[in-house]
Amino acid sequence: APVDSILYVQARNSIWPWSTSLLGRHNYSLSDLPFENLFNQLANDFGFKDLSFADQILPSVDQVAFLLLPSQDSLNLERILILKLKRPFKILCLKCTEANEEVYNSLIKNPNSLEISKGIIAFSLSESALARVKAVNQGLIFSLGSQVDTKKLKSGLLRLYLDSNNLKSFFKQSQYLADKVFTHLINQDIYLTLDNKNNQWTFNLEGGNILNQSSGGQPLVEYLPNDFNFFVSRVNLGGI
Repeated sequence: APVDSILYVQARNSIWPWSTSLLGRHNYSLSDLPFENLFNQLANDFGFKDLSFADQILPSVDQVAFLLLPSQDSLNLERILILKLKRPFKILCLKCTEANEEVYNSLIKNPNSLEISKGIIAFSLSESALARVKAVNQGLIFSLGSQVDTKKLKSGLLRLYLDSNNLKSFFKQSQYLADKVFTHLINQDIYLTLDNKNNQWTFNLEGGNILNQSSGGQPLVEYLPNDFNFFVSRVNLGGI
């Protein structure tokens, strides 16, 4: 990820390489994440026309990363998706199949793709964005990894990092008042982890003073449609 990336989201396969029957644990994987609409949107955005993102691509990968970074003129945000594929012969990989090689061959033929190394492929509709990823891999520009406090980016199925300085730099170019106000609300980097414990999806959040937990209030989930993508409850907005 280029050092000026604003948002970094990483999802990985389950850390448990054994089945439910051995230890009574569900073997959670990327495709278990409750983001079906998001998966479908990613498939459309990055041109996966011949493959199902949830049913074919996700079972064939170990890790997925999604990046938002400013365009070269800093006026727009560019999106990058990076996939790290499983090897078909990987030991103790419950969901690895012989189809992995077929998925790999289809992905590298995607016109919006860049193979960083064997089995690690980046996708973007922007050629300049892919060129910046390639430059990071070649050591020509710095990586976002130099900015991240790995102690705060805890282990989980999904991990998110928001770089507040990069976000502010981008919004300073905006002519919209709401964007300028938002830069004052995010005054530190945000680290968010999603995991599943006892069959409950749980979030761990560090950073961002606007996201302090509230002690009261009724949950609003009953007002949401059944096809919503994301919901956060018990957030204190008193400081805004």
